[in-house]
Amino acid sequence: MQATANWYHNAILKIFNKEISWMNDTIRVMLVTDSYVPDKATHQYKSHIIGEATGTGYTAGGVVLGTKTATIDNATGVLTLDAADSVWVNVTLSNVKYAVIYDDSHSSDALLGYIELDLPVSPLNQNMAIEWHADGVFSITLGGGTV
Repeated sequence: MQATANWYHNAILKIFNKEISWMNDTIRVMLVTDSYVPDKATHQYKSHIIGEATGTGYTAGGVVLGTKTATIDNATGVLTLDAADSVWVNVTLSNVKYAVIYDDSHSSDALLGYIELDLPVSPLNQNMAIEWHADGVFSITLGGGTV
């Protein structure tokens, strides 16, 4: 199944303001149902998310991203933020449409981004995994700017 990755707009600003540290903070991914309507421009905190998945085998707040890395390819100018794949074991959930990535190290729980599935999924006592793209959880192509 294909998925589309999206940044919440304020995440980049929060990274530059040192409010989010990919390598040092606890970064989580939680599953959200199709009742959520993402707003990349205005959603900044976990409290803006409605419809977190509930069901057997799923713990509220999602799972911690493990084995995080941050690398840059100087030849291509691509910054990659990556992590180990995320897995939920033997879950029963309904209408999961999004995986929301957020920083759980601070009381605000700042949002970084989300993955949107093509169609909602409803695993029935099955493992559910997010196999992060070969290009990482997030990637940014660095380029020139105006001076």
